[in-house]
Amino acid sequence: MEGEETFDPAHLGSADEVVEERIADDDVVLIKGTKTSSAVSLILRGANDYMLDEMERALHDSLCIVKRTLESNAVVAGGGAVESALSVYLEHLATTLGSREQLAIAEFAEALLVIPKVLAVNAAKDATELVAKLRAYHHTAQTKADKKHYSSMGLDLVNGIVRNNLEAGVIEPAMSKVKIIQFATEAAITILRIDDMIKLDRARTETYKEAIMQHQSFIQGKVVVDVGCGTGILSIFCAQAGAKRVYAVDASDIAVQANEVVKANGLSDKVIVLHGRVEDVEIDEEVDVIISEWMGYMLLYESMLGSVITARDRWLKPGGLILPSHATLYMAPVSHPDRYSHSIDFWRNVYGIDMSAMMQLAKQCAFEEPSVESISGENVLTWPEVVKHIDCQTVKIQELDSVTARYKFKSMMRAPMHGFGFWFDVEFSEPASSPAKTTSATSVDGGSSSMSPSREGNQKKRSNPSDALVLSTSPEAPPTHWQQVRPSFCIYFHILASFTFLLHSGPIWFRTTFVGQTIVYFYDPIDVEQDQVIEGSVTLSQSKENRRFMNIHLEYS
Repeated sequence: MEGEETFDPAHLGSADEVVEERIADDDVVLIKGTKTSSAVSLILRGANDYMLDEMERALHDSLCIVKRTLESNAVVAGGGAVESALSVYLEHLATTLGSREQLAIAEFAEALLVIPKVLAVNAAKDATELVAKLRAYHHTAQTKADKKHYSSMGLDLVNGIVRNNLEAGVIEPAMSKVKIIQFATEAAITILRIDDMIKLDRARTETYKEAIMQHQSFIQGKVVVDVGCGTGILSIFCAQAGAKRVYAVDASDIAVQANEVVKANGLSDKVIVLHGRVEDVEIDEEVDVIISEWMGYMLLYESMLGSVITARDRWLKPGGLILPSHATLYMAPVSHPDRYSHSIDFWRNVYGIDMSAMMQLAKQCAFEEPSVESISGENVLTWPEVVKHIDCQTVKIQELDSVTARYKFKSMMRAPMHGFGFWFDVEFSEPASSPAKTTSATSVDGGSSSMSPSREGNQKKRSNPSDALVLSTSPEAPPTHWQQVRPSFCIYFHILASFTFLLHSGPIWFRTTFVGQTIVYFYDPIDVEQDQVIEGSVTLSQSKENRRFMNIHLEYS
């Protein structure tokens, strides 16, 4: 046996007895007399399946709470204490802002009160009165130094009063609260900035449209499949370019809306929307063209390239066209003192109070995960190097499991290095054509790599029609949704970090789950001299839990 099937006797356990017994109406296998106690079996008994399901869910939730508490080594008061304290804090913060952000922060503060209100309503208590009392306690805790202990006040839903829930033993894992608030904040920001993201997508959409028209001779009268069609806009572009038939495939429910968009544009006879995964849907003919906006953050995070490869292997004719045809991921050291100042140095003086003790926690919250940001060429310390070049005609899914590249940079300036930036280009070229003729830089393997495009746009200029069109997300290109700035980061960080005043003990630690951002920050900057060499390696590997997620391992010296 090979691979995961390899047998290792050292992995075997031992037991005195393995027996099958009948408990109630079920036959169960019992392992008795084990030599280790690292595993425990729990047998649940209930009157019916519904009760057993409820018991199982409750037990699972309880074990998860214990696990999170042990991982974070920190707890906070429960019963709506955190949400109420944060609501009061943000309500005050909103009054200090002079822009429209004031309205967003104030609404977020109000929304946080939904948690204690729902708790009170579900317990058949007067939610209005209880929440008002709870807010009053937390306002006092944040304005009077001798009343800091009020920050642990939460709801007692049995007696319908407000009490100190830390003393009462009503607690929650700090890690869970951090994650919940983080997700809620990011969701709110996404909603607020959706208009800006649509505008930023213009560069991407216009480049795809130009690429379709540039390759019209390959598309006209031919069969096309659009992998991950979304709203169906690329499918419609292909139909307008004269495609005989377009299969628009998407696994999400957006396919329903895409079908309506196709109907509204009178293209139902040409565009066939298939709601399902590329791996599952059936197309009873070969296709001439595959088009897809498959790229994720850092090119490969949440990428649909695997689906494009599947579509290619299932349906594409020999010599068929894939748009985009090539992709290249780059990296380079970056310096970003403003970001560090806003996120970390902010804590040196908060309303005249020295809160530098918060800086380590601030670094954890701000830099534990990579960040999506727009940086300029001035932030980049060296010429970039290639991490991975992908030819969509030949790449195999196995190649994406783990990508490792060694790098060697030479700093062009003296500056603090705050981390590494990653970006990518994609190229729209004809089958069997060579990569685009672009400015080059030394790559990790000694070859050439695509450099930043001109400042005139994401599309690199083509000296003649035979040169490939390139869509770039480099620091010198106009922003796209892959490099969208996280808006009002300082306010975002206020929301995420301010409630940590409620921590009962110990620091908060996060599991590293990278979420598709483009800048990997260090906790502390490293001073770099001009001409100093920075070398090491980077490995991007697929998460075993979710193939569209990615783990990042960086080594540098």
